[in-house]
Amino acid sequence: MRDEIRPDLQPSGPQAALRLTIQRNCSIAPRTLWLLLGATTTVSFGIGIGFAVFGAWVILPFAGLEIVALTAAFYCVSRHAGDYEKFVEEQGALKVEIRDAGRTSAYEFNPYWARLVLRKHGREPRLALRSHGRELEIGRHLPEAGRLELAALLGQRLSSYQKR
Repeated sequence: MRDEIRPDLQPSGPQAALRLTIQRNCSIAPRTLWLLLGATTTVSFGIGIGFAVFGAWVILPFAGLEIVALTAAFYCVSRHAGDYEKFVEEQGALKVEIRDAGRTSAYEFNPYWARLVLRKHGREPRLALRSHGRELEIGRHLPEAGRLELAALLGQRLSSYQKR
């Protein structure tokens, strides 16, 4: 499993607080990504200029187009490199913090009223927290097995409140 659930504190009983962070698997740091783009740009334009010197100038615009496309792709990847979902159970509330493309949003659920919704969407299950007419999709960065694991963990935590 590449993207996985990384508990900050594993709950050990019904009274233990839950602290859970889910992050994307970032195989390359954004800074390294931009250094790689710089090296690729240098090589690509070097080859394009070499061909232009020998009369094949038409290669140079295609080298520029290649770099523009790579820059756009690298920008998209680096924007989402720090995405995460954080779950914290404290003071009778389940707090969820989601960072997506640099924007952070915070949500708070009453665990006595919150329900976990697991439904199939195509081939993959979708997981959401629902309470008082609001629904928040969670586990978006996890593969199917990870979502099911998250559903089991949160389901257990929420059911412990509903049994009280």
